[in-house]
Amino acid sequence: MRAQIKAPEFSESVQSGTLLEWRKQVGDPVERDEVLLDLETDKVILEVTAPASGTLAAIHFENGAEVKSGDVLGEVETGAAAEVGGAAAQAATAPPARQRPPDDPAPAPAARAEPPPTAVPYEAGRADRRVPMSRLRQRIAERMVQAQHAAAILTTFNEVDMLPVQTLQPSVTRRSFGPVIVIHRGANRLDLYRGDKSWQTFTVATGQRIYPTPLGRFRIVAMWKNPWF
Repeated sequence: MRAQIKAPEFSESVQSGTLLEWRKQVGDPVERDEVLLDLETDKVILEVTAPASGTLAAIHFENGAEVKSGDVLGEVETGAAAEVGGAAAQAATAPPARQRPPDDPAPAPAARAEPPPTAVPYEAGRADRRVPMSRLRQRIAERMVQAQHAAAILTTFNEVDMLPVQTLQPSVTRRSFGPVIVIHRGANRLDLYRGDKSWQTFTVATGQRIYPTPLGRFRIVAMWKNPWF
């Protein structure tokens, strides 16, 4: 009795597949659910397994052939015929029986000293080999070309004249300040600065418009938060 090896059902967007390689040859014993061959589609690589245990009896599609869903790829012989075929194949591949040496073997000749193997000179470069592109890589290349033709892929360059910006000078710097008071609300402290250097420090009550100090009264005319940064 023979069991058919059929191609699996592909998805709706896949019409056919390519038979990559048979892992077994005609006459080889196989086990149930053992991988027999590989099928490649536009999206995945599928493994086709044996439907039953027995012997691979026939191959209907060779490597590289295009198959569709449900095609019969090969047949597996099951039952007594498979056992006979498996035994014959095993006997054909079995090594010959070892012969018994004679009782008085002749003396073996002395082994000759062989010269040491010479090193093979290295050749620069490598040999290039061209192989056909797989269905999966063909589909990826096709989609990339379609994306370049259909999608809005462009590069824009904007030129800006930065010279006027570079010539601008800051209107306020640390050294352009006159006497400046810095009030630390959390510490109730007033620091008096001349330019960017601290001059004197006073303890004051924060939150006022006028701050009396031994140097006089400081009236807040303009207020900035972190004016030097």
